[in-house]
Amino acid sequence: MPSINEITDATQTQVIKGIEDSQKAILEAVTTWAKSVEQAVPAMPAIPALPFAENLPNPQELVESSFAFAGKLLAVQHEFARNLFAAMAPVLTTPQAADKAAKASRVKETAAA
Repeated sequence: MPSINEITDATQTQVIKGIEDSQKAILEAVTTWAKSVEQAVPAMPAIPALPFAENLPNPQELVESSFAFAGKLLAVQHEFARNLFAAMAPVLTTPQAADKAAKASRVKETAAA
């Protein structure tokens, strides 16, 4: 029987695969649509630029900076979760872990005596 971790890993892998497959299909559809529209629509007239437009990020820059921030935020949250569980460890130990820790402590005390 698979462990909970194995089931979780398999489920996560399937979810990621489903997302990737969906993204691929969407990208293919949008690419096909853009090529069709490009050929069917006449050239757009020039639109006057806003006075501050050169200060705005382009779409690629916006995506990169947003995902960079999200990555940093996720890393900070990951570290916080690790530290939180480390701080709670004394009250989260199982009886087996507590017994093992107590035995290890007694061995250290005996060795020191």
